[in-house]
Amino acid sequence: MQAASDSDDVSATNDEDEDEHEQQEQEVKVDNDFDDEATTELRAPTPSKIDNLIRDLHSTPYPFRIVVVGNGAILETTSRLGPYMNESTSPKTGERLITLASDDRTFEFHLKVDSIGKVMLTESKKGTQEGEQQKTLRIVRMMREGENSSSGGGWSPICSLILAESSEESARWFRDMTIRYGYEVYAGD
Repeated sequence: MQAASDSDDVSATNDEDEDEHEQQEQEVKVDNDFDDEATTELRAPTPSKIDNLIRDLHSTPYPFRIVVVGNGAILETTSRLGPYMNESTSPKTGERLITLASDDRTFEFHLKVDSIGKVMLTESKKGTQEGEQQKTLRIVRMMREGENSSSGGGWSPICSLILAESSEESARWFRDMTIRYGYEVYAGD
């Protein structure tokens, strides 16, 4: 079953990443207005639109509510996607990984980039009960293709990143992302 395999891969990836942190010393400085210490390792000669979108998510100072649904577990946390960003290749699986981590590495978010078939940027209203003020949720959904999916269309969720900031500036940033990338970005774009 694919979901169990993904869960096993994530556990193996966590162990691998601890060993790989010391091997990832070939880092190049990234120009960030909000953090001079941010770094990234660049390996791909021509980044895809999905790579660029992930870099834009990483470079924003806004936090996200990160929701990952796995086989038998749901993980939710709120964090910025940085300031560190590293790209590596798993020595066991050969998969390309992007790691987004906090300064002290107590928060690490590993994305299997080549598994992402589609990224959707959506806005939805929440709070329709009487007396409740409506809130706009701005969500980045990363999806994988070709698996049985309850949502139909052959797409399964990898994770959802819900913009945790509701200021006018963060709403403008999200709108700019939809202008730059559109509402759907596919692997290979």
